[in-house]
Amino acid sequence: MDGEVPDGLCVDVDGNLWIAVWGAGQVRCYSTSGERLATVHVPAPHTSSVAFVGTDLDTLLITTASASFCSYRRPAWKPFTC
Repeated sequence: MDGEVPDGLCVDVDGNLWIAVWGAGQVRCYSTSGERLATVHVPAPHTSSVAFVGTDLDTLLITTASASFCSYRRPAWKPFTC
């Protein structure tokens, strides 16, 4: 995980841990036994936090940051859904 740092996290209704990985452009899901169950690829390098939202808490909200980009070099990443 060179250059990748775990950042924000949340737990789903099944007890699985969802971690935003700064520098990887990913959110990773781990079971209670530590097995990686899923990886969500995000079209931005700095995923910063995650949360389940909605009436049934079934929508994964992912935030990103552009802290290491100067304003004139900052790409125009667009919101996405998965």
